[in-house]
Amino acid sequence: MKMNSLLWGSVSTAALLLAIAPTVRATTIGQATNAVSIAANIQQTSPVDLVGLARQGYLAQQGVPSGGDLIFAAQANQITPEEVVQAGIKAGRVAPETLQDQGYLNVVANQLYDLVTFSVSE
Repeated sequence: MKMNSLLWGSVSTAALLLAIAPTVRATTIGQATNAVSIAANIQQTSPVDLVGLARQGYLAQQGVPSGGDLIFAAQANQITPEEVVQAGIKAGRVAPETLQDQGYLNVVANQLYDLVTFSVSE
C-alpha cells in the first residue's frame, strides 16, 4: 500500500512539474485594429493552488464543496477535475482554454486523489 502511495506521489509530482508554468493564451476576436483579447487579464492559478483554494472554500460559490466535504466528494467520485476547473473559470482564476489542457486536468485529478489518500492515512 505504501508503494502505491509513493508511486502516486511520484506521478503527482511529475505531472505538477509538467504543468507548473501554464501559459495564458489570449484569443483575439475580430480583425479590427483594436481587437479585443479574452483571458489576457486572467491570472492563471496553478492546478495545485486551485485545489487548495477549493479546499479552503474559495470556489464554494461556484458549487465546489470545501474542507472535509471536498474530500468526501472526491472519495465518492462526486466531483471531477473538470468541475473544479470549470469553477476556477467561473471564479476568474483560470482561463477557459484550461479545460482542454490535459496536463493541468491530470494534476487537478492527482491533487484530488492526494486529498483522499492523505486524509485517510491521517
